[in-house]
Amino acid sequence: MPSLDIKLEPAIHPDGDGCWPDLRERAHEHGLLVAVSALDAGMESGMPSIMLRVESDDGRVILAETSLRLLSIAVRAFVSRYGDPHS
Repeated sequence: MPSLDIKLEPAIHPDGDGCWPDLRERAHEHGLLVAVSALDAGMESGMPSIMLRVESDDGRVILAETSLRLLSIAVRAFVSRYGDPHS
């Protein structure tokens, strides 16, 4: 079962300091989220998963996958914290 750590408080610095203090010691790069896709039956349960495509400045592509359920929980938590961006 996948998990997702949802941080509702804003980061102190764009590198995520405050949310992810380990980034001070770990090598990391910035990337741009450029695409999102659903994968039918991407989870072992047969439920869909969501694939996120991130492109780094050096041309590498990073793919991240989570369940539709976890992504939905995260979005609802942010909407609850910050309000509906569509209103």
